[in-house]
Order: sequence, then C-alpha cells, then structure tokens
Amino acid sequence: MSCDKSSSRAFPMTTIAIVASLTILASVGLPVRSFADPPGRVARIGYTSGSVSFRAGSLDEWSAATVNYPLTVGDHVWTDRNSRAELQIGSTIIRIAPSTEFSLLNLDDRTTQLRVTQGAVSVRVRGLIDDEVVEIDTPNSAVSVLQSGLYRVDVSEAGDSSDVVVRRGDAEVSAGGASFPLRAEQSAVLAGLDAPQPDIRGASPFNDFETWSLTRDQAAENAQSARYVSRDMIGYEDLDANGSWQVVGAYGPVWFPRVRTEWVPYRYGHWVWVDPWGWTWVDDAPWGFAPFHYGRWVFVSARWAWVPGTIVARPVYAPALVAFVGGSGWSASFQIGSAPVAWFPLGPREVFVPAYRVTPVYVERVNVAHVTNITNVTNINVTNITYVNRSVPGAVTAVPRDTFVRGGAVAGQAVAVSRDQIQAAPVVGMTAAVAPQRASVVGQAQARVAVPPAAAMTRQVMVRTAPPPPPAPFAAKQAILEQHPGQPVDAETENALRARGAANPAAHPLVRAAPMAPASRSAQAPPVQARPATPAPSPSSVAPAVTPAPSPGAMTPATPAAQPNPNPGASVPRPRTVVTPAELAARHAQERNDLAARHAQERSALQAQHDEEQRRAADARQREQLKQQHQQEAKTLQDRQKQEREAVQKRQQEERKSRG
Repeated sequence: MSCDKSSSRAFPMTTIAIVASLTILASVGLPVRSFADPPGRVARIGYTSGSVSFRAGSLDEWSAATVNYPLTVGDHVWTDRNSRAELQIGSTIIRIAPSTEFSLLNLDDRTTQLRVTQGAVSVRVRGLIDDEVVEIDTPNSAVSVLQSGLYRVDVSEAGDSSDVVVRRGDAEVSAGGASFPLRAEQSAVLAGLDAPQPDIRGASPFNDFETWSLTRDQAAENAQSARYVSRDMIGYEDLDANGSWQVVGAYGPVWFPRVRTEWVPYRYGHWVWVDPWGWTWVDDAPWGFAPFHYGRWVFVSARWAWVPGTIVARPVYAPALVAFVGGSGWSASFQIGSAPVAWFPLGPREVFVPAYRVTPVYVERVNVAHVTNITNVTNINVTNITYVNRSVPGAVTAVPRDTFVRGGAVAGQAVAVSRDQIQAAPVVGMTAAVAPQRASVVGQAQARVAVPPAAAMTRQVMVRTAPPPPPAPFAAKQAILEQHPGQPVDAETENALRARGAANPAAHPLVRAAPMAPASRSAQAPPVQARPATPAPSPSSVAPAVTPAPSPGAMTPATPAAQPNPNPGASVPRPRTVVTPAELAARHAQERNDLAARHAQERSALQAQHDEEQRRAADARQREQLKQQHQQEAKTLQDRQKQEREAVQKRQQEERKSRG
C-alpha cells in the first residue's frame, strides 16, 4: 500500500449500515438468541513496583503480575513487602500498598466490589452514575462509597481490625450489626470480627503510601489526552508522555506513539486467555492499554497512528481489535513445524464483531465510537470485507501456534510473511480458532513468585452487595474449549460447570453477609474523638482543605439480617449523590464549551493542512484537484462534528429528564 496522503484518507467518515442473514450469523459463530453480555470494563494492572503476584480466579497457581493484564471477577493480587500496584477501572483508580491481599469480588458496568483481607488500599473515585456500586469489603466491615472522592482502607495482618479513612467524599460503613455514615476527613477504627465498636475520629495523617497515590493522581488530572478521549477510557493517562496528538484529515484527533520506524501495532507483547472474552492482547509498552483495547489504527504519513474515534462517555473494552487470517491451505505454505497464527490491526470505521457470545446491543456499544447508525451490526460476514491495514507492508504479524498458545513474546518469534502469502491469506474472523491451555491464562513459565499467607487467601469478608460465585476452574472448562477452539464458554455452561460438586453453587466461599442497615443521608456519625485533622500534602488540588468533623450523633440501629440476595451483584438501596439543577446545567455548559473548543481546533488544523497542500501544489490542475478533495474533507469533518454535537445534546436532554 502506498503511504502518500491519498491512501491515508481512504476511509472518509461515513454512516455504515450492515444487513445480513442468519446464515452469515452462524458463519461467524454468533448466537441467534440473546446471551448475557460481558462487562464493558476490566481492571487493568497499570503499575507495579517490587514483587507483585497475580492469580486468575480459575487457577490455583500464582504468577508474576504483568502491566496491562486485564483483571476481572475472581482474580487476586498480592503485593509483597516494599511492593506496590495500581489498578484502573474506568476513571476509578485503586492503589495497593505493600503486603496486601486483594481480589475482585465483582466487576461489571455498575458494580466494583473489592475484597481486602490484609494490608491497605487507596481508592480514588472520580464519579458515580445512578445506582452505581463501589464497595470495599474487609473481614469485619463493608464500606459503601456514596460520592466521588478519595478513600483508604487498612486491614491488620491478622484480619481482625480495620481502619477506614474518608479523605474526600462520603461513605457508609456496615459493621457489628449497624451501619453509620463516614464524612470527609473522618476515619473509623473497628477492632474485632463479630461485634466491632467503631472509634470515629478525625482522619489520620497522610502516610507515604497516600502521598505517592496523590502524586500519581496529579499526573492523571493534568493529562492533555483527556481532551480527545473520555476519562473513563482505561489507560489514557499514559498517552501524554509517550506520544503526541495531531488532527489528521477526516480521522480527527489521532495519537502518534514515539516508537521505532519498524514498529507495528499488536507485535510487541503476547496473547493470553481471559474469560469471558477469550484471546486477549497484552502489550509490552507501559502505555499499551488504551490503543489496543479501544479505537483503531491507521498507517498515515509513513507511520502508525491510533484513532480513538468519537468521544464516548463510557467506552466499552475489547480484548483485541484485530482480524485474524489463515486457514489450512495458507498454513501449509509455512515450514515452521506448526501452523502459524496471524493477525493485523483493524482500521477506522471497520466493525469489530466479537467471537464471544453477545447481544446486538453490545456489538453496537463496542463499535459506536467508529461506526454510527448501525443496522443489525451483529449479522456481518467478517470474511468478506476489504480491510485497509491488511495490505500495509509489514502490518500482518504471524507466530507459531505454540508461541501463541503459551503466551510467548510475539516479537521474538514472529514469522516473516511475504506479500504473496498475505494476498493468499483469507480473513477467518476476529479471534484465533485455537484452544487455550493453562499456560494461556498466565503466560510463559516463570520463576517462583511471592504468595500471600494462606490465612489471608481464605479469609472471609463482610459484604453488603452479594457478589456472583467464583468462576469455574479452568480444568473443568478445558474439554469444552477444545471442542470449540477460540470461543469462551457461555454463561449457562459456566454456571453448570460451577454447580458440579458444589453443595450451594450460588454461594461464595469468601464472603459473609453484613446486616442490611442503610443510614439516611441526614443520619449523624457516632461520637467523634476530638483530634485535629492533618491537612493533605501537596498537591492541594487533589486533596482539598480539611473540614472539621461533624458534631457527635448516634449510630443507626441494625435491622434483622437480610435473606440471601436472589440477584447476585444487585445492591441494597442506598442514598444517592444529589446534583442540583444549577450544578447539572453548569456541567452541561462546560461539556458543550469543551466540545466547541475541540471542534474549533480540528477545523483550524484541517484548514492549515489544506493551505500547506495548496502552497505545495505543482500546477493549477493539481490545485483544482486538491480543492475538490479539501471540500470533501471539510464536509466530512463538518458532518462528524454535527453528529458529536447531536449526541451530546441528546445525552444531556436524557440526563435532565431522568433527574426531573
């Protein structure tokens, strides 16, 4: 493919309508009936320092934690002595202190439920949507986050005491048969497991762990990339320091990574198997999350650029936005001992059709930033499309099957693919038709890693929100995965496998129910021990000035123990954050102003590009050709910006209506 300007604009922003038959639907392995959709977000391991270990919920063995690995329900993390880790879930950031045993009890589009049995975590919540649950569970308390803010929870090594600190925000703590509110700059110390009596006082001083967390928060707050993508896009904070933004023709804002000339997307990393999505890309680069799980890639001006697409408030995570090529006849052209697995990155406006079972609504959500007004997008024959990146020299990456399955480093084992082989390679779908092994979950074998104490791993925590049961063991799924290579087991099969040999398959062995005693917003906290609060260290923009603790009050009496929740993951009613009409109007006005400013920048950049191309035109004929091309590009940009304005207006109208 040529790398000139005309080829870089091969995909003008257009509306795509896709209609096909159930025959095509079956040909790509999508179900005819509806299934429960996977979550639209994961917990990315965004940072590690020291010895940090990870255990998938479907396995018993621990391995070294890898930056950019996506965690989900049932996964565990252990930070050894003098070690730290950071997880990113949308705009929520979880930082894990040394000697901490941590796991994810639940993670979906509306619930983030954390289990801490030893050590400490700092949780920064940027915003909550209606009915969203953020819960931190310890052996003797369940902490419900009610507002955006900054929270810290400490658990003793023995697991018999905890310390809950609200730096900024509002929380509700359930412990010892009672629930009570905890306000900004308050802390609660709870000693004992069965009937801890909370000692409420002013917030304790900031420690080194919290100061480190604040410093990292400041970098995220100042990220310029938030002008081009949603702050709920996991990993956007890493883009500023590793590349630059430019406005390119009809693509709008694109991001150019600072990489070597020979660099190609989806080549420097490895593949892992993560349920319920299946084959998942884990990139080696510290910035390598957002550009490989959202957006698309395009080869422009002789280099690769990432195109995030239209800003979406809560973008939907995808395991890898690539198309796989191959087939038995094509594989025979390689002399490497085993059939290779090959892929290339999807380009702008190319539809991602999941191989895992989903509803049409999910497929629309995962593509909405790049494809608009989709009709029956689920029913698409992915093998009958001309993909823009397939013909880019060097874009196709191929590795031996064994390297792929065992999570080996791709770059070191990549197989050379000739132009003739690429042209002969049929597109087979958007996952590899390869069955995973145990090594596919954790990657290549590693040296012995640190593990948490056995007591911490099996210690129960108190919960207000009933989590789903743990995932079924990988060994129980392996035979089914081999029968349907590349396709994860569906929810019904997962539940059936989990039920085998379990006395109560709906129960979770690591939790116990907390008394359901929600406090009213007007309820006061227990008596506060007088102690001056300690102001937060710089940056002050992250931790605001300390406010005095409220006057003493009484705890809310407990209600009788609740019955088991018939809907795992559903939360009990709790107070909501109140947003006044004036605050909502101000936020909406700021959103419109930000959008208008970005649109003006895009128009200015496009005009400057057009002026420069006209100046370099060789003759009048070329100038006239450029003029027509420029008019089309300006029209495309105008249409895209109009769509964005209308989408913002519609969302704001719906939000105003929902809030009365």
